[in-house]
Amino acid sequence: LPDLQLAKAVEDAAFQNSIEKRVMYLARLEEERIKVVDRITDHQSRVKKIFDKKSKQRDFQIGDLVLLWDKRENKKEC
Repeated sequence: LPDLQLAKAVEDAAFQNSIEKRVMYLARLEEERIKVVDRITDHQSRVKKIFDKKSKQRDFQIGDLVLLWDKRENKKEC
C-alpha cells in the first residue's frame, strides 16, 4: 500500500507540474501576442505616414466627373 500512495503522490505532483507549465506557457503566449500587436500597430502607423507623405490632396468641385467604383460588380463568384 505505501507504494501505491507513493505512486499517487508522484502522479499528483506530475499533474500539478504540468498545470504550472501550461499556465506559464499561456502567460508567455499572451506577452508575445501583446508584443506582436504593438509591432503591427507601429508598422501600420509607419506605412500610413509614408503613404500620407506621398499622396496628394485632391479637391473636387460640384459637377466634376469622378470614377465611382462598384465593389458588387467585382466580386468573384465561386
